[in-house]
Amino acid sequence: MTSPDLKAKIDALKGTRIQHVHFSFSASGFAKKFNEVSVGNAKSGVSPGPNCDIIINDSSTRSDRVYSINPNVIEDKTTLFAINPKTVPTIDFFAFCDIDDVELLYSQFILKSKVLLDNHAKLLAGVIKDIEKLIK
Repeated sequence: MTSPDLKAKIDALKGTRIQHVHFSFSASGFAKKFNEVSVGNAKSGVSPGPNCDIIINDSSTRSDRVYSINPNVIEDKTTLFAINPKTVPTIDFFAFCDIDDVELLYSQFILKSKVLLDNHAKLLAGVIKDIEKLIK
């Protein structure tokens, strides 16, 4: 159930235009994409899908991906994905924000990503040490 405070914040966004951002890290480095999208007004008979509470760009999503509602969105939603220890991990981040916040969020994404990558490198180094002990 949506709290009255959150509902008011969601309602205040309806009818506005915000930026949909996609920041990423891969073997080719950091990348930033963003484009303007509209926050939907409630249409007749249309409501957000399961586990979603807002319609943006005609799709259901969660308001915790909106920076103005969730200022911790970088910490909460940035995750490292590593399926193969022989390849560089990837990090993808999707969110919504005002145009004035894109660069701030991107710099925060880079900082968070560097921490995640450093932690991943330390984990791999520990595994290498364990393997070296076993084969000696």
